[in-house]
Amino acid sequence: MDKGKGKRKAVDEHSAQSQESPQHDHLPHESTAHQASQAISESGAMKPLPPAASLLKTVVDMPGSGASLFRHVILELSENEEWGAALNPCLRDKEDRGRLIADYDIVPAIEKCRVTGDWDVFFKNRPFLFRDSFFARRQAWQVNYEGDRADLLFATLCEMRFRRGGLWHTSYKNIAAVIQSSGYGKSRMVDEHAKIVFTFPIDLRSPAETKHGTAFPPPDAGVRKYFLRPQHGEANVRIAYLSFFTALFDSAAELVEREVAEMRGGTKFPGSSELATWWHGRLNLDGGRERFYESVVFRSDDLIYSIAEARSKRRETMSPDSAQHTNTTGPDPALFDESAAAKEAYRRLARILTAAIAVDENYPVKMVVYFDEVKELAIAAPQLPRPNTDGGPPDTPERPLIDILCSSLDIFKQEPMMFLLLSTTTNLGYAFTAPNFRRGSGRRLCKTIDYTPINELPFDCHPSFPLDGTAYSLDDISDPKFLARFGRPLFWASLTNGGPKDYVIELARRKLAGPAADSDVPTMEAQTAVVDLLVLLDYATSHTGAEALQQCLVASHMCTAASFSQGCGGRIVCSGYPSEPLLAEAAASLLESWQLERKINRNMVIQLVSDHYSNGLLVLGDAGELVARILLTQGYHAACQQGFSDSSAARPRGTRTYYSKGCKLKTFLRCTFVESSSILAAKPDNPDLDSALGSSLESALGDAIVRFTHFSKWDQKGASHLDAHSSFLRGAAIVYKVGQRSVDIIIPILVRTEGKACPHAITAILVQVQRRKQGGPLNALLLDETEIGFFPKKPPSCNCCSGPLTSPGLEISRLPYLSLLLGLRHDHAQSYRRLRSSEPPPPPGHWTDSPGLHVSSAPTSGYTRLQGAAVDTLTHPRYGIYVGGCSPGQFESVTDSNHEDYRYLLLCSAAGPGTHPRQGSEHIRAVKELSLSRGYRETERWTVPGDFKGEMEEVE
Repeated sequence: MDKGKGKRKAVDEHSAQSQESPQHDHLPHESTAHQASQAISESGAMKPLPPAASLLKTVVDMPGSGASLFRHVILELSENEEWGAALNPCLRDKEDRGRLIADYDIVPAIEKCRVTGDWDVFFKNRPFLFRDSFFARRQAWQVNYEGDRADLLFATLCEMRFRRGGLWHTSYKNIAAVIQSSGYGKSRMVDEHAKIVFTFPIDLRSPAETKHGTAFPPPDAGVRKYFLRPQHGEANVRIAYLSFFTALFDSAAELVEREVAEMRGGTKFPGSSELATWWHGRLNLDGGRERFYESVVFRSDDLIYSIAEARSKRRETMSPDSAQHTNTTGPDPALFDESAAAKEAYRRLARILTAAIAVDENYPVKMVVYFDEVKELAIAAPQLPRPNTDGGPPDTPERPLIDILCSSLDIFKQEPMMFLLLSTTTNLGYAFTAPNFRRGSGRRLCKTIDYTPINELPFDCHPSFPLDGTAYSLDDISDPKFLARFGRPLFWASLTNGGPKDYVIELARRKLAGPAADSDVPTMEAQTAVVDLLVLLDYATSHTGAEALQQCLVASHMCTAASFSQGCGGRIVCSGYPSEPLLAEAAASLLESWQLERKINRNMVIQLVSDHYSNGLLVLGDAGELVARILLTQGYHAACQQGFSDSSAARPRGTRTYYSKGCKLKTFLRCTFVESSSILAAKPDNPDLDSALGSSLESALGDAIVRFTHFSKWDQKGASHLDAHSSFLRGAAIVYKVGQRSVDIIIPILVRTEGKACPHAITAILVQVQRRKQGGPLNALLLDETEIGFFPKKPPSCNCCSGPLTSPGLEISRLPYLSLLLGLRHDHAQSYRRLRSSEPPPPPGHWTDSPGLHVSSAPTSGYTRLQGAAVDTLTHPRYGIYVGGCSPGQFESVTDSNHEDYRYLLLCSAAGPGTHPRQGSEHIRAVKELSLSRGYRETERWTVPGDFKGEMEEVE
């Protein structure tokens, strides 16, 4: 037996070395690298630099003239506090090497930067030179934990345990799932939770995710290999898992009993949280976790070896017929033995833990075991089926490992403990199961465990919150470190302990693009993620394809799972992208790079949305508002790409647009509307307004700043300038639900570029989307800010700063605003050729409810002022604009190639045949025959005699 164990250990160690050790290219030794550095320095090529052999040896041996120069740059930058800490220590990837060598500007760029010292120019579009997300996440792990989500998790588990009451006979009642997208800190939350209750952390993450440092913490390699080890049949898998828990609890009991007695001399811990904190520190001290799990795995192998020997001896004492009958029909006695051993090991550990504390709080949950990245068990099934040597039927495919694990944990369902399964994937036990064995066991995991997945994780938890809204300038709020404060904690935590700001945006870009971030063509899911983040999509949750798409977005593209169905859940009820400025910046940057690299065409956004509508993935009814968001977003992107200059000159080669800095209002209008000159020349339409306040829109607000990288949904309470200011800080425009308010979109505008971006310097574009025909003068139909109470009733006084406003004629107490009415009705989405006719335009102030641009003007008579508008004190100049239609004649982003896609979306926003995916004339005629609401024209073919046809036309 001893020889067998020694041989098995040697084989396992050899297998671990061959499977877990990454294969890299040959790297120069430290002495070789130092000699190369000295040789280059002695040649007089450049000034000798202090050697940094530990960093130099990680640099690949690059061919070409730039190799030696690049090595010296690495050495030079290693002396820089910011870049030295941020350089990527593993430039071994062939793709990264090829990208660097193929960059023909590298040598002159390096020479220029060595002279100027401005390394940002060199590194801006070379993110592969930075440390990857392993560095960022390792630094983020050391940041103080913010918020109370760990306490909430413990309270939730206790409630689950208490609520199940006498349901001990029900399976899977001691298992809960934590499901949320990447970056929310699932692993960090349960790690902090481990300081509250005694916890065994098990990380099953794939080594591929940490090969280049894209995830943290690293996996428990030995445990992962043990759980994924091929076995002969399901029974052996179950025995292996039970053996692991037996060894786990026995090893922990021995360690706790020994070390507590030695360290504390018989003194007990005050409570269970102090004991849990000690155990948490013990595992994370100097490789203690790795050594502990090595001993547990070794002990588990011994148990499996003992079980195999017992089986062999039992077969030797049985007749051949009895042995065959036991193997094919009878239960395995080893399962009963190992189940009893595992339960006894747990109870022994529980007695030791209870004896180690002074006061037992008697919490419903006294122990937790969590499995991080448990999806690794969902995509694998037991291999190596038993050979069919007896002539009987061969083994059938086995269940997924995750299902076998959950069923194995049933033996602990009467104990005060919970098992947590962490993942970004909801369909763990179903989506990866082959159809031919989706029987009773092939159920969806979250439905199997019968608990609604836990998704309450930290959001907007930066330690600087709440922010002082009067303390930041436009440059401050445009900084990536400021953007990273909002949303999930990954980004701000990565920047807390150093790291270049551009790297964090690149990290967001890669995680948003998903697993195929480096592919030649972005996947449909990646494109959907970018579009959803920028313009907000509303999915039809009842559609199975929409549900699968949402699951993919949550699992791989940073989409947030807001809520799940109650009870036997797992089904995402609501998901989307909340306001995260840094992620929105990454989405806009990703879209631009895809277009520049010609991975997608420039009509991708509208074509993708149109396809989703035609496939039934999106909710019908708000397509008009969605079209408005797309048009406004594309206009804003074009304006940001042009920059703050009034010229439309192309940007320098290799530079990337930074959308969070915003753009001038006049540039935004010019890039959005074809007839922008008429809009900029508009005058306020308020009647009896002081002539001093009646300047053109370009003079009053042309240089004001528009800044919205995404849209944020608000309820009916948020429609004031304070809400607009809060959104401006996040770089968001406000969106309201369809039919909820008289205003659909609020785009904040800042009238100050110097000094602080305070709430007093905020005005807005109030956007309405017309869904049906309306009558009356345009002046009366346009939204007045008093209807929603946008500006304060009392004159505000701004003492925040002394910065000037963008126009000398502006007054804080009477800021102008835009009221924009977009007539995006389906009956205006026809051919735009008629808009190019020579018909004279309608007179000013006269609205014909027809496609085209109409500028509202102050009426001379017949106008009743809205209640609450006081001209003598607080009348804010209103610039009223109506744009009817959606064609190349109105919007810059609408072209001949995408006009039909816009028209189809606007047809989807109307009820009736316009929503039908096939818009051919014969298809529409056939659909009208099925309509529930008919006119006489639709019924004349079967009810109106021919003699009365003329009479009916006269009646019409």
